[in-house]
Order: sequence, then C-alpha cells, then structure tokens
Amino acid sequence: MQEIALILLGTVLVNNVLLVQLLGVSALAHMTGRVAGALRLGAATTVLLVSTGAVTYLAQRWLLEPLGLPQLRLPVAMLSMVLAAAFIELGSSQVDARLHRALSALRPLMIANTAVLGTALIGAERAASLAAALFQGLATGLGFTLVAVLFAGLRERLEATRVPPAFAGAPANLIAAGLMALAFMGFARMA
Repeated sequence: MQEIALILLGTVLVNNVLLVQLLGVSALAHMTGRVAGALRLGAATTVLLVSTGAVTYLAQRWLLEPLGLPQLRLPVAMLSMVLAAAFIELGSSQVDARLHRALSALRPLMIANTAVLGTALIGAERAASLAAALFQGLATGLGFTLVAVLFAGLRERLEATRVPPAFAGAPANLIAAGLMALAFMGFARMA
C-alpha cells in the first residue's frame, strides 16, 4: 500500500508528466483553454493512460521479453494506444451520445499525446507488477488532469485580464507554464 501511495504522490506532484518530463505538452497547448474542456481531456487521457499502460506492460512481460524482441516495444505501445482510444470511443457511443461527440473531438489529441506513449513505455519498463503499471497510469492521468485544469484556469484568467500587447497570447501562456513548473518543483523537496 505504501508503494502505491508513493507512486501516486510522486507521479502527480513531483514527476508530473507535463511539467517535469515535458510529455504531452502539445495537448496542453492546443486545448480550448476552458476548465470544462481540460477536465474532459484529462478524464479521457487518464482512461487511455491506464488501459494503454496495462496492455503495454502485459505485452512486454508476456510476449516481447520471452521472445527476445525488445525492439518492438514502441510499435506495440503505439498499437495498444490507438486500439485503446478506438475502444474507448466505441464504448462511449453505447453510453451517451454527448460523451461520444466530446470524445470524438478529443480523439486526435488523445492519440497524438506523447504523455500516453511515454508513460506506457516507461511504466512497462520500470513497473514491478501489473498493479504498479496500472497505478502509474492512473497517477500520471491525475497529474495530467491537475495541470491541464490549472493551466486552463490560468488561461481563463489571462483572457479576462488586461495584458500588455507584447505578452498577449503565447508569451503569457509560456510564462504561466514556467511559473507553474517552478511551483511544482517545490514538491520535490517534500518527497
């Protein structure tokens, strides 16, 4: 239980996938800038991270390592990510039409998200068990969602604030992201 708590705390706050590892930054830069959109993207990414991490871990431990084919880790991870995104979208069509439309709009951001691919590869390599790989994916998704929601809130506040023309748009967003990364670096001392 202590290992799971450390994975959760360390991945969400200390080794955040967006602010420390710089994976998935493109999804952060291209999202709508609204908190509700960030929550939808974060939830979809979390489900995708957990499912892709589990499939990649199982494929590496039971298929690639016994056959001596470690060079196929990347194609297997990419295939599992695309298939998981397709199954999530297919499942959402059975649950709710609005959810399906929202996930269909987010599908390119989910598939092209390097956070998912990087986490699947790192989790399959480092995780001691399937449970650890699942919790690694869950914690990464929670960290991704946390930063996406915080950044969307900052963008909403920046839109409502008068910003000098030289800093409007991307410069203000980059400064905000840098300050947020510095704030998250303070958690490294706590771990």
